[in-house]
Amino acid sequence: MAAQSDDTIAFATQLLELVHRADTTTSYKYALLIALTELAVEGHGRAGKGELTTRQLATRVLELYWPQARAFHGGEHLRQLGGRGKSIVDHIAEFRASLDGGASSPQLAARRDRSGYERLLDRLEWLLIRNPIPRLQRLGKQPLDLLYDSLSWPEEPPKRPITAYQRALADGDDELREFDNRITLHEGVGAKLATLAPLLLPLVRREWTRFVARRNLARCKEAQLEDFLFAPSREQLGKLRPGLTRLQDRRCFYCDEALTARSEVDHFLAWSRCGASAIDNLVIAHSACNGDKSDLLVARHHLDRWIDRLDRRRDDLRELAERRHWYAEPGRIGALVRASYDGLGQTTPLWVARETWIPAGAERLAPTRRALTRVLRQL
Repeated sequence: MAAQSDDTIAFATQLLELVHRADTTTSYKYALLIALTELAVEGHGRAGKGELTTRQLATRVLELYWPQARAFHGGEHLRQLGGRGKSIVDHIAEFRASLDGGASSPQLAARRDRSGYERLLDRLEWLLIRNPIPRLQRLGKQPLDLLYDSLSWPEEPPKRPITAYQRALADGDDELREFDNRITLHEGVGAKLATLAPLLLPLVRREWTRFVARRNLARCKEAQLEDFLFAPSREQLGKLRPGLTRLQDRRCFYCDEALTARSEVDHFLAWSRCGASAIDNLVIAHSACNGDKSDLLVARHHLDRWIDRLDRRRDDLRELAERRHWYAEPGRIGALVRASYDGLGQTTPLWVARETWIPAGAERLAPTRRALTRVLRQL
């Protein structure tokens, strides 16, 4: 166990070097590292090497950049690319502008204009294949073989095979692909990324925020800029509050007392841990409960209640999301919650109630994890 911990610490040290010495001409490396980490968390528990695809990464990167393509403080969207040419944010902003009335998430945009969404995803995937995927594992000019195996394409890939692969993908043809879109993580890297995620994700977001602030000379506090770049707006979440309140019989999800006018939409699995705002991860809570819980994981009885809601009310949640122009991702959110409770330290604090915590070692979490796994198999 000690050797495993030392290995994770050494991995984290090298990873932090990648973060702090990332290419300063674009924010793409930050986005790629967050996408890799989030996908590793979702797949946590799979033995051996993990395999991802460029399409999966493009989809997640699109989700990360989507809120950043809106106007900042009534002006233009923030620049995240040095030099000339269109950035990922530029492409997303153009697509969002083409949608009548816009869309609050890429999931909704895909429903409204599937072909336009797929074309946008093609562009983003191509940008990632060119850079930063081949260049992420590099400190200056020195290669650092840290995260994934050698790629199937050269550092300056020709576009024709990728275009042909994307056409085959659109046609549902898995046999005639000219491009291998797989990325194989090194042995154990997925588990290390999942373990480090609660520390790594906030750090990378902060470095990304500083990059954007320098690029745009933004005259605001970094915390405010970070919220703009990554967090869903209060206005968007506020639209879900009445429906979620009715779904909970107007009672706080945590203390079960009657809700008041000061109730809030809360991320059950803290947004800082996962960056996921699908309706399955949202509950209504008293302001005091929400603030005291903060970004902690919750005790078993809260987790049991959430699993029961995921099992019995997911159709209601999906219908509510559709009515309020939001989205549901029960499988993804369930996987994130399950991964967050795997391998907890005995002394990890779990939130019980206001000013009350319990060490994870005092909770019988194994039956709850099994119950969540059973629910996920039914999705």
